[in-house]
Amino acid sequence: MLATGDAIIIEHTQNDAYWADGGDGSGKNKLGLLLMQVREELKNSSL
Repeated sequence: MLATGDAIIIEHTQNDAYWADGGDGSGKNKLGLLLMQVREELKNSSL
């Protein structure tokens, strides 16, 4: 996860416009946003 650096994480699936990008970028990409949030928390943790 940390190896992705600051890259934007996109779940690219046309079957899902909520968790993914809908295949054409029009979806909400909630999974990608959540993973980027977790990545930030990992970066800021003291583990």
